[in-house]
Amino acid sequence: MTENQSLQEMLENGQEHWDRFHERINSHPDELLQPYSPPFGDSVSEAKYTTFHLMCHRHMPIGVLEFAIGKRPAVVSNLGDGGYSPLFQACISMRNDIIMLLLELYPEAAGIGYRGHNFPAMIYVANIFELNDFVEENLEVCKKLLETYPLDRGIVINILKNQCFTSWKYCSDAHQKNMFPFVALLVRQLLFYGRGSLQRSRNDESRLLHYMFSSYFVRELTLEARGFLEHAVRYYKHHLLTQNDYGETPLFIWIKNGVNSEAKRTILLELLTNEPLAACVPNKSVRLPFYQALVGSYRTWMWYLRSLLDVAPKACCTRNIESRMYPFMEAAADKRCDLSTVFSLLKEHPKAACGLLTVLR
Repeated sequence: MTENQSLQEMLENGQEHWDRFHERINSHPDELLQPYSPPFGDSVSEAKYTTFHLMCHRHMPIGVLEFAIGKRPAVVSNLGDGGYSPLFQACISMRNDIIMLLLELYPEAAGIGYRGHNFPAMIYVANIFELNDFVEENLEVCKKLLETYPLDRGIVINILKNQCFTSWKYCSDAHQKNMFPFVALLVRQLLFYGRGSLQRSRNDESRLLHYMFSSYFVRELTLEARGFLEHAVRYYKHHLLTQNDYGETPLFIWIKNGVNSEAKRTILLELLTNEPLAACVPNKSVRLPFYQALVGSYRTWMWYLRSLLDVAPKACCTRNIESRMYPFMEAAADKRCDLSTVFSLLKEHPKAACGLLTVLR
């Protein structure tokens, strides 16, 4: 008889008369903590967990689970014989409503990993990338899991390399657009959490691109996923004129830290295409991006300086406020002097050779 079935029997038989679950939970609440051994082939096949774990795995109305928790609050923190929480099981089945409920009632579960190293957030992220399920609801759950228990930097790097960027390489542009917020969330974890990370108080959405460009490790890591940083520039387009504490825009930082390479040249052009006015924004030392490029790795006339002058032509006829020299003078004084750059700059503004002072208007 159905009325005499235990909770486990009802679950195994696919019972969907939820009022009967309410009745059974009300009359036999201890069954919620009863050990349950999953059949061979289950996602955690060797582990033993409780009936409540199984309920978190099935597509059961949240109201039934809330009723069960009300009857036996201890179910949310019970790890069963397998040593992992109901939250872990909910992350396997990607039950977002259950995950948010369990995080609210027992946030410590986010830091309990199956066999000591597979944490709920890792399982959840892995499922998202395996299923290509990049929807806003999943992003919010990811944020909550990672805020509750930030993953170790080594784990985040492994996820980025082996899951995020591997998937990124084989996706269309449209699919990458949906995937980007999830990858950016993990990059933010890398920047602001763990040993050697930045202060969390600096975790500002408007400056994330600044920090990505400033960190050598993050910059080189993300360059492995071709097109990722270009997409980041487009995603944070409205922050390309935002300046950091040193008055530097993302363009200025990229030029300051960049080196000559095909991949990094495309980032420069992407920055200029999306916000050309950034080429006219000096840092706190009143140094334009063009001047930074002139004395840095972008000093070659072809591609780099030419691209910057195309969007900020007056930079060629503006003295450096610190050295009082025109661009062609600084190029000539550099020990790595490139004569083609010197002559090209003179050709752009020949009057500079006569010492004519021109100010940027």
